[in-house]
Amino acid sequence: MIYKSSIDKNNIQQVIGILLRGEPSRSRDIADKLSGRTGRKVKIGTVSSVLTRISDSEKCDLGRFIQKEKEGNAWVYRMVDEARALSEYQAYGLTLKTGEDRYPLERVLREHPGLRKYVEPNPKPAPSPSAVRVRRTPAEGMPSDQVVRFQPAPNRPRAERKMEISFRYSSKYAVSLTASFSTIFLLCCLLVLTVAACSTMIYIFFYPFLVIAAVVSGLCIAGTLIWKFSRNRR
Repeated sequence: MIYKSSIDKNNIQQVIGILLRGEPSRSRDIADKLSGRTGRKVKIGTVSSVLTRISDSEKCDLGRFIQKEKEGNAWVYRMVDEARALSEYQAYGLTLKTGEDRYPLERVLREHPGLRKYVEPNPKPAPSPSAVRVRRTPAEGMPSDQVVRFQPAPNRPRAERKMEISFRYSSKYAVSLTASFSTIFLLCCLLVLTVAACSTMIYIFFYPFLVIAAVVSGLCIAGTLIWKFSRNRR
């Protein structure tokens, strides 16, 4: 067996044995229990070093099954309930990287499938595609006399049917809007409502000025015609 540590195997196994009871424990609590069990003074720093190492999942696999929480100025450690089915020897084997006493993580998960949820991360939900996508595209696919083009969005599966609208603004480039048909319909409705609202505002605020301008223009034209008519009679 190969085990490189300044802490002897006996201390590590006994710390693991206490954690396997499932009780939340601090370094001081474990040190007191070990001192009472062995009859010799166990330093809190020694236990703290053991806990720091075995609770680090990057250093040993057992750390995946040890929960670590901060309470006040101290860390509290607790073995998850599913890991309490492990023997002290098996749990110790998870702290080893090599040697005949090593207990591989693959074997642990095979013999104790309930521990898989602590090893396999929950899959992240796939980001939902944006409802509307606007981008600049080359206009080379559009005829020179075409300003607006409607077509199905390219490279889309049938389950994600979308429409692409392209607006040419130069000889080389066009602006393409890609969205579902319902989204485009909603945008068109919003556009119509916006235009109607703007027209209403213009009508409310500028209609009196338009009427006054029309009346003044009419009077000016009538005055001009009367003046020319009276001048011709002379």
